[in-house]
Amino acid sequence: MLGTGDERAGGMPGLLPSAWADRVRRLAAAAATMVEERAAAPVFANGAPSPFQVAFGGDRLIPFIDDWSLLAGPPRSRIDRLWRRPALAHALRRLPLVLASSETAAAFLRSLASPATDVAVCRPQIADVYAAIPFLERAASTRHVAPRGRIDVALFTSAGDDEGLRRAADAVAHLRKGHGHEACLHVIGRQVGIEVADEILTRPGVFFHGFIPADRVREILMSAHVLLSAADGFRLADVPLEAAYAGLPAVMPDRPLFREAFVGTAAYVETASATALAARIAAVVTTPEIFRVAAAAAPANLARWNDLARSDREAVQDSLARAGLATVALDRAIPFLPSRFRP
Repeated sequence: MLGTGDERAGGMPGLLPSAWADRVRRLAAAAATMVEERAAAPVFANGAPSPFQVAFGGDRLIPFIDDWSLLAGPPRSRIDRLWRRPALAHALRRLPLVLASSETAAAFLRSLASPATDVAVCRPQIADVYAAIPFLERAASTRHVAPRGRIDVALFTSAGDDEGLRRAADAVAHLRKGHGHEACLHVIGRQVGIEVADEILTRPGVFFHGFIPADRVREILMSAHVLLSAADGFRLADVPLEAAYAGLPAVMPDRPLFREAFVGTAAYVETASATALAARIAAVVTTPEIFRVAAAAAPANLARWNDLARSDREAVQDSLARAGLATVALDRAIPFLPSRFRP
């Protein structure tokens, strides 16, 4: 290939020296911009940040904390003691911004954080993942519990919920024996251990469905009379808010997180007593007009929650700007808690 003579002037073949210099300047400016943008980009961690994130994220590191039980009680495992708990404590002492999945979580984390750490609430949006809304009105009009009639209980479980699962199964046994109802417990969620299966799943009226498609979850919810949770109230991921679109009356543990999530749509009960849980369920499902009331209240509560979630996103963007970090599309950047029950 023949050149243009520019080679003798120190340029590149086919380019005048001025054009070559202009290209180099543009490439250098683009590289500098990329480095500057990367330096201002937040680094999000889902829960306890990894050692790599701590080492290289610096003040750009922003943990999103849903499970605060690691800081509320003793470590449950060696990895909790050696990594997760110290990493969360470090984040609350040293980082400028930490995100929490609920106001309940944020209040607890603020009690441990340094004055210089901003603990901001960033609730997830709750979607109708089971497509329950189109069936809501018909289900509300057909739900009915006769005296000593059938009660179908929908229970969502996750890892570590064995105690809550046992309590729910005991409550169903009390409903059958002590209250005379034909009570059934429908367990949706994770696989249970062999000991729990042998102890609970062989009882009359207990059905374990496991992880099932969304349309099957909807069928169970629409034929159920009450919604329960076996969770301990330390993680929003364990709160069955997605299932609330089915408009069921809910009986939840009397914990701050459940009271924050189920405003005006749940009855509450102390978690220690299966007898009290059974009595509460029987009282709720036999309350006049309870199913129509619940079907109207549940969507309104979820709309309230999602309005708060949208406001949270705006506030978090302001917090990022105050920290000198670039604003981002939060729904893509933050590993918001995915439902354990989505197909």
